[in-house]
Amino acid sequence: MARPRKPLWMLRANGNYRPGKHGHRAGEMALGGGDMPPPPDFIADNPVALAEWRRLTEDPAYSPTLAPVFWFLLVEYVALTAEMLTNPEMTVAARRHRLKLAGELLLTPASRATHPLPAPASTGPNEFDDCDVKGPK
Repeated sequence: MARPRKPLWMLRANGNYRPGKHGHRAGEMALGGGDMPPPPDFIADNPVALAEWRRLTEDPAYSPTLAPVFWFLLVEYVALTAEMLTNPEMTVAARRHRLKLAGELLLTPASRATHPLPAPASTGPNEFDDCDVKGPK
């Protein structure tokens, strides 16, 4: 049995998407790049949860990978993170569930190794652009 094809969103995130090769694959769900709906009231009312929500949804490197389809996962992850930060006696099962959600949302080093985040867009000239550095031969 052949290995399944990578989804188009993963090819785009890794920079491997080629319209000539992958453009004919219509009908796949496009993920990432959508506007995330606002957080629910119970997160907006909790300053710790709201800070975590903003950290994730406003990060220029991470927010392009979010899509509205991940809203429920993000809500649950943020609520568990706020619970963990405010309640040191959080159960082990809840901590494990939070870690599993972090992996699903590409927030752990292991998940980022298998699905690297796209490079952030350049914000302008870099102070090191004029350097002529050559590596060892």
